[in-house]
Amino acid sequence: MISHMWGAGETFVLGASAAQWRSGWRVGVVLVGYGVAFSLLHWLAQAWSGPNFYSLWYPAAGLRFALLWLLGARFAAPCAVVELVSDLLTGGMKWHDLELNPVWRIYSAIVPGLGYGLAIALIRRVASKSSTIVMSAPMQLGFACVVAPFAGMAMLVPQDLLRPDQIGVTDGASLITALTTMALGDLLGVLMVAPPIILLAAPDTRGAAGGVLRIGLGQVAEIGAILLGALGLNTVFWNVGLSFQAMPLMLAVAWIGLRQGRAVTWSVLVLVTLLMLPFTALPVVGRSLLAGGMADLEKIHWHLGLASIVIVGYLAASYSDAESAALEALDRRNRLLLQADRLKTLRAMSVSVIHEISQPLTTLAIEARHLRHMTNGTDDLAESVRRIDGKAQGIATLVRRLRRFGERGEVAPALIAVRYLVEAAADLAGAEFRAHGVELAIAPVPDDLVVVGRDVELVQALVNLLRNALSHSTGPVVDVAVEQDGDAACIRVRNAFRERHVRQEGMGVGLMIARTIVEACGGRIDHREEGGRWAATMILPLATGERTT
Repeated sequence: MISHMWGAGETFVLGASAAQWRSGWRVGVVLVGYGVAFSLLHWLAQAWSGPNFYSLWYPAAGLRFALLWLLGARFAAPCAVVELVSDLLTGGMKWHDLELNPVWRIYSAIVPGLGYGLAIALIRRVASKSSTIVMSAPMQLGFACVVAPFAGMAMLVPQDLLRPDQIGVTDGASLITALTTMALGDLLGVLMVAPPIILLAAPDTRGAAGGVLRIGLGQVAEIGAILLGALGLNTVFWNVGLSFQAMPLMLAVAWIGLRQGRAVTWSVLVLVTLLMLPFTALPVVGRSLLAGGMADLEKIHWHLGLASIVIVGYLAASYSDAESAALEALDRRNRLLLQADRLKTLRAMSVSVIHEISQPLTTLAIEARHLRHMTNGTDDLAESVRRIDGKAQGIATLVRRLRRFGERGEVAPALIAVRYLVEAAADLAGAEFRAHGVELAIAPVPDDLVVVGRDVELVQALVNLLRNALSHSTGPVVDVAVEQDGDAACIRVRNAFRERHVRQEGMGVGLMIARTIVEACGGRIDHREEGGRWAATMILPLATGERTT
């Protein structure tokens, strides 16, 4: 189960899938860049560290989280190795200390990243089993941002208990202080650094990254009034000797988060954090930005309050986005129901129309055939009659298939020739292809491939695949080929494509319907890129012992 969890959550990074990034030189470039950026952020964090505790603001943790969130938890081990090498090369870990105590030194360098990977995998695992708003896509990132730092801290507990000398603690109180500051620093680093990196690296994954910042003058006025009120109340508390209190700002960012969503709220949280961080940094040239300096415990108190503000604000904003996404999904479902009702009405009307034209078409076909026999020769009249006969027969066949396609389909599964499925789907979708100037090229279909299912539903599934290929095709041809693969028949639809290119707008349910139909027959639909072309393959189990139509 653990190995399955660590591979969960494939996303898109800079236009390429995570599977593509896992191979080749791209992975090496990403890891080298990660090592350099991690070293710089680790150096920056020293301004908020202390003699007996970790950094109170650790932006390198945000970079680590963003990379693991984008590439998947299975990259935790490579990232941990990169961090170890980075510490050795930049002096964060002394070679002398490594030689004296290699096991615990290496352990302390790599386990926080492993804890992050495990936390991300667990959050995604739980989310995949839940359908509630609380665990929907926007909330996953928020929960993971909060859980991952504590998971990284928990991974260091064995070392801190068995070898407290590694971090310079002497008693239980200092140990708790050290672990608390690590969690605080990582929390602030993750929530301040990870969201923009995820958004920039994966602009299409808006559900994970928070969307684009859009704000009007009215929103600016509302946010400004709320923040100024909270800061003013904090100033009053400070002047009467109550020190820094997180409650006013916590309520302010919760309100902003619920009203504005993650993009705006994250910007507000960055502003609040930047206002507070200078007061807790190390003295600059012998003097602190705060007169008289600030004691270590006071710094920790400030960062406890700041972490509370950031967590409340970001989770409130994540819930607001999750609720908005749920409402959009509900509205989309309602529109689908309305469309289904329209289709039901259209079906009833089309069946009536087809019934009305069936008789004239039949008569026309019979008379055309009769004229063809009467003009048994090679003159122009005979050729014209032959063409009329062919067209009449083609229209009659299409009408029969449309009539069959419009039926309820409540029939028992039967033997179906794959060739019939392809021909019927091509007839139904052919007019749409011709209207868009795209050729539907069908390779010869073997006659001996037979499957079991409901012909109307399987034709519907294949029509949906053809229409999807048409809507996303950037070339003049869509290819259809059928082949046997063991005990299965593979109907492959290929089209040229360009990422994010869409020819037509759709409701987005065609592929879901096709997948449902095919899986009900014991098959599956496979999607993959094949040499610059996109291939959708309908894989159906062959009928046992049956290979003839």
